[in-house]
Amino acid sequence: MLATKYLFIPFLYSIVNSSPPYKTIDNSALFELPPLEQLYGGNISLYLPKYRNPFQRKYAKRRPLPHQHPHKLSFLDMQRKTAQDTASEPAGPIETLIQYKAQDSIVFDVQQKLFHLHGAGDIGYKDMKLTAEHLAFDWANNTLIATGRYNDVGKIVMKPVFKQGATSYIAEEIRYNFDSQRGVARKLVTKQDEAIIQCDKAKMDTEDTYYGDRIIYTTCNLHKPHYYIQARRVKFIQEKQVASGPFQFYFDDVPTPLGFFYGLFFLPKPKVSGTILPKFGETPQRGFFLREGGYYFYFNDYIDLALKGALYSKGPWSFKAESRYKKRYGYTGGIYYYRENDALIGEKILRKGKNITWHFKWQHHTAYNRISSFHAEVDIQGRPTGIPDNTDLQATTTSKIRYTNSLVGLPYTLSTSLAHSQNFQTKVTELVLPQLVLATSRIYLFRSRNETKKQWYEDISINHKFEFQNHLTNVINQDTLDISRLNIPKILQEAKYGVKHTVPLETNLKLFNYFNFSPFIQYTERWYWKRLDYKDDKSRDTIIADTIPRFSRVWEYSSGAQLNTTLYGTHFFSDNAWIKGMRHQLNPTIKFTYTPDFSGEKYGYWQQVSTRWGVEKKNRFDNFIYGAPLNRASAVLALEVDNALEIKVKNLRDAAEKPHKVPILESLNLSTSYDFKADSFKLNDINLKVRTRVIDSLISIEYDTTFDPYIYESCDPTHYQGKRKKRVEEFTWHHGQGLGHIKCSSLKISTTLKSPSSKQKDLAQESANKQIAQSLSFDSTQYVALSIPWGLRLTYTQIYSYQIEFDKKDIKRQLSFAGELGLTKKWSIIFSSIYDLDKKKLIGNATQIGIDRDMHCWQIKFLWCPLGERTSYEFSIGLKAPMLQDVKYERIGEHINL
Repeated sequence: MLATKYLFIPFLYSIVNSSPPYKTIDNSALFELPPLEQLYGGNISLYLPKYRNPFQRKYAKRRPLPHQHPHKLSFLDMQRKTAQDTASEPAGPIETLIQYKAQDSIVFDVQQKLFHLHGAGDIGYKDMKLTAEHLAFDWANNTLIATGRYNDVGKIVMKPVFKQGATSYIAEEIRYNFDSQRGVARKLVTKQDEAIIQCDKAKMDTEDTYYGDRIIYTTCNLHKPHYYIQARRVKFIQEKQVASGPFQFYFDDVPTPLGFFYGLFFLPKPKVSGTILPKFGETPQRGFFLREGGYYFYFNDYIDLALKGALYSKGPWSFKAESRYKKRYGYTGGIYYYRENDALIGEKILRKGKNITWHFKWQHHTAYNRISSFHAEVDIQGRPTGIPDNTDLQATTTSKIRYTNSLVGLPYTLSTSLAHSQNFQTKVTELVLPQLVLATSRIYLFRSRNETKKQWYEDISINHKFEFQNHLTNVINQDTLDISRLNIPKILQEAKYGVKHTVPLETNLKLFNYFNFSPFIQYTERWYWKRLDYKDDKSRDTIIADTIPRFSRVWEYSSGAQLNTTLYGTHFFSDNAWIKGMRHQLNPTIKFTYTPDFSGEKYGYWQQVSTRWGVEKKNRFDNFIYGAPLNRASAVLALEVDNALEIKVKNLRDAAEKPHKVPILESLNLSTSYDFKADSFKLNDINLKVRTRVIDSLISIEYDTTFDPYIYESCDPTHYQGKRKKRVEEFTWHHGQGLGHIKCSSLKISTTLKSPSSKQKDLAQESANKQIAQSLSFDSTQYVALSIPWGLRLTYTQIYSYQIEFDKKDIKRQLSFAGELGLTKKWSIIFSSIYDLDKKKLIGNATQIGIDRDMHCWQIKFLWCPLGERTSYEFSIGLKAPMLQDVKYERIGEHINL
């Protein structure tokens, strides 16, 4: 047991030595006292007395301090030594050292076994810390008393502050007994997360049980809160529950009938099981409803489950189950299931159970793992026929499961996946069962680990990729089959499967220190276990294809090179000019790719079929999983030029500041390609993309267009299947028509406007308004400048498309806007919509307007969608604190315009 008698040794030392021992003992390293201004607020020096050492005049020569004397032990050394000697003995009420400080003085009373700390002192014990203007400790009874100081008007200032862990308590008086571990506080105030709790008298029974009298609970931080819950007597079990007697809601100090004679509340944890309150409202089609209500199950920190449902007065209902799971450094995921019966009461007999809609989703992702990983995204739906699509479900679902493993000891990585997609409008279902990929990372053939100097041939690299895929679909011979037991054998018979090998050999060279040259050779080989044989059916005047089982190796190779660099052009102006300089950045890229002709008889990839129109080449692997080489050679030269232009201008407001850069063109990209081996129309379309910002980046402009470089001549529509123009192999610039005909283009101009939001501007404006208001008095001929926060984003979009053969043009122009307007500091309006400039009307589904009212600790929201096929509104008023987010009133209404 800790020898408590050593606590009084500092008092004996103070009689002998020239200065009190508490002046020489530095406990700051053991228990830091935070700034007193932070605990008490204001300037603490105004409250502390001015004092000096009372023993300074008695002794001119100071003796060695106790901890500096070679033959004497200091007070702390005695405590540590005694604690080490008695570590094996049973512990008493005080188990460790008590650290203490005082700004004024420390007084020990040996006879009464008391010591007092005056002047903003603090005592630290374990994870507890008590700071007060006056602290008294009764060593005989192990009782600690903390009080504040009364000011001239009899009000307690500088109240005691008790801190345990991260929680602080402020009271007028605190008493605590170390032996019984019980305490009493008067006029206690504390904050738990966002909740503020006031109590006339609080008592701590055990370490986790508290009692309170006249409790006020609120999340409003005003001196007079807008609302609070008042209870007469409360029992609080830490991290478990709260039991109270009669409690009542007060709004602006006005009692309301909201309350009960007894309350039992389970304290919220980061996650805890409990009831999910439903939302209620009304729809004309389904009637009154209760939805999004249910129960939440919190099993542990790694898995949970939420069960929700919805009921409508006219018959429809729905059920939803959501579960999330997680393992740290392992995996994370979730499961979602939705089931709905949307038939009305009068329709249930007619539909005979075909009105059930269900939706299943599963997501699973593994954490970072160097060896293996598993990812799953499963999305499967089931819908009845003959009813409109539900807004909660999509028209297309996709699912994919992928497993990846780095084969230890081999340079390969294995990846296998399963995929599923379904379109509910076209009834097309596609399956990939499975897809297998075995690939290596880049392997440098001639790179040595010992050599420090890098040679050009060390960048030559090679890699290998092996891929197998089995693709199934219910579209066979342009017919969409139902997924049923009878059609599955036929779907399996028409499956597309094969193997593909890809082996690229490439390197990167530096030419003349400015050019990047990257030559490459790529070998591709495909394996199929069937092929197509064609014959001419003269009776039907068509070519018939038969599928023959036969193993085939379909290989090809291609080669090429890429060359790119970066060019800069700079021009400087005179010193007196506003523009100091201009820089142009040019990034040209040239890429050439050559592929030989593999359509000869010796390869067997293409079959020549004689018909009455002549000889026709047919692909033996047409519409196979990996295709086949083209029936001609190709030599494609791709060109791309990217430009960037910016200027540097001087600051006209302050000539001492450095000039700043202004972008003129962020990007001007021009690209096209030319095929030397093509029979006709060797030049492909020309693409132009422009992106820039103007007016100090206030307006953003994006422009994208595609040009057809060949001219078109009028033709007879009866001979060209309704086409009014035919393409002629002559360039447009030879006929004075520029780059060509615009096939499609898009223009997007956007800007964001808002009021000044910096705090300095707001404070300056507020101060200026106050001065103006005081000077104007009641002069109605003057006005006061008000700073109203607002924001507006405008986007103009124009899409142009031109079908040149049919001479058909189409232009779509839209103006979208979204913003927020603060009418006052508390009221704000939010709105968003899209205006169709061609139809001259708003798009209903994208139009909404709302009002938001900030009521300090409360909030009112109203959102209205007045246009479109489905009009709706949402109204809610409730508390802003997340822990009391269920204390709210909601009203939802919607209407479907048929």
